[in-house]
Amino acid sequence: MSGTAPPANALQASLVQASSLPWHGAELASVRLAVWLAPGVSSEVAELIAGCALGKEHAAERLALGRGAVWLARTEKEGSVLVRPYVRGGWAARVTTYWYFGFRPRSLVELETLLVLAQRGVPVVEGLAAAARRVSGIGYRAWLATRYWGESETLWDWWRRGPAAAERRRVLTAVGVALARLHRAGGAHPDLNARNILVRAGEENDCVRLLDFDRARCHPHPLDPRPALRRLARSLRKLDPDARVVREEDWTALEQALWGAYEQQ
Repeated sequence: MSGTAPPANALQASLVQASSLPWHGAELASVRLAVWLAPGVSSEVAELIAGCALGKEHAAERLALGRGAVWLARTEKEGSVLVRPYVRGGWAARVTTYWYFGFRPRSLVELETLLVLAQRGVPVVEGLAAAARRVSGIGYRAWLATRYWGESETLWDWWRRGPAAAERRRVLTAVGVALARLHRAGGAHPDLNARNILVRAGEENDCVRLLDFDRARCHPHPLDPRPALRRLARSLRKLDPDARVVREEDWTALEQALWGAYEQQ
């Protein structure tokens, strides 16, 4: 497992200029829209994310996931793709819902983070493209496109179903291993909780994906997973204050798998 990140310009493809897109070129060029594609990703995804950014998501299905609407569309070369707009949460949402400020868009940083972590063997959702639309100065809106990981559910939704003991141990062991790989790879997730871990309980292998890496960072050295574990535990206490869903043996299984995998890697 590599301990250093490849240079950013090796991870992101050339900027797709709005005027070079094969439809509504003049219109796109006039709205200061920038799109970045992961290496090897079809221009279909550039068109899709640009369309969502401009309110032209006609071929996409609108889903209610997380804080805002997410669009799901089928592409010929990349399969099913999710496009997520960046939506403010917490205290910042009282001031603005969609606007962000800075010179490097959060969507581009998250795309780069996903690419680095995937190269280091972390089971993250597959980042395909990022978009940002500048309005004035350093203000912008942002979107991220990822490959759709179908037939999955959040860890919390899976837990609430009350799965059998054998399934609980298998899935939570996989979650623990995934978190170990994240921290051994130098990934710092500032908002790890039971709703940004996806699971496919029906699969024996490769049944976990980590997501929502906005504000996450990659470091060139392994990180201590204990702060992330405490963050995950706090989120579970909020979701399950009476401990009716998450059992003590569940948490034990997750922790044992995490530390076992972390020490072996």
